Amino acid sequence: MEKKKYEINGKKYTQGPLVLGQLMPLCELIEGVKIPDFTVVGIVAALGTKLSRAMALILVPEGCSAKDRDIDAMVSEFEGHMEIAATMEVVADFLSFNPISSLLENARAIMGSFKTNLEGVDLEGLKGNGISSESSANSPEETSPEKTGSSGMSPFDKLKSGSSSTSNDATSG
Repeated sequence: MEKKKYEINGKKYTQGPLVLGQLMPLCELIEGVKIPDFTVVGIVAALGTKLSRAMALILVPEGCSAKDRDIDAMVSEFEGHMEIAATMEVVADFLSFNPISSLLENARAIMGSFKTNLEGVDLEGLKGNGISSESSANSPEETSPEKTGSSGMSPFDKLKSGSSSTSNDATSG
């Protein structure tokens, strides 16, 4: 896809698909911003006072790389000289270069794959079996079966032996 060119106050800028050096600061900028309507007008309205910085993160001065820009100078330039019509055009082009729908589809596909890979894993069974980020027991003495009330069999040992977390012992009452 060919880059789009703009002229703002006699200076030339380009826009293409986002690169990582643009994506990370843009994500930080819009963190917490509620965008109820993913249209050009909805995005412009939602960004409000962050709009000039968003434009500086999206656009790249012609002949410059995204990482070598002076973002603060660009923000100042855009605040004084970028017309709303140009801003709307940049946002419309941004949506065509970086389709939100395809980003969401990719996220869904990744999550679907992740869910498929987890099928058959007893996530609830992992909770009470020492697999926790809240565990404060560090020494062998603190984690011994006598101290924890455990049977002494680890979840891994239970899987290897074929026993489950519930007992089907005919002698229990």
